[in-house]
Amino acid sequence: MTTTTTWEKVERLPDGHRIFFAGDKIAIADNSGRTPELTDDGTLWMDFSRPLVVAGKFACIPIINEERGEFVTGTDFETVLMLSERYDWAIKIHGFEFIARRVDAQAA
Repeated sequence: MTTTTTWEKVERLPDGHRIFFAGDKIAIADNSGRTPELTDDGTLWMDFSRPLVVAGKFACIPIINEERGEFVTGTDFETVLMLSERYDWAIKIHGFEFIARRVDAQAA
């Protein structure tokens, strides 16, 4: 079942995914459709209750689909760092959790 959502804002992530804002929720989408509900995967919500993960050369973003449950989507390290800093989102690496912080004088 496809639910129509009003998307308030769209941003492109460094890895090429797009994020769509709807109230206090954020959906992530690839380029297979114009909006999240029109993509091959359907609407995938970013799951801030679980940490971002980096393991060796693998990095992922936790997501949830209301019909299929919890899973992850692959990404790159730049995107993980950006999301961690922007949303105060923990990154799990080797069992430890970290949060990225900008140290440059021009941090937004």
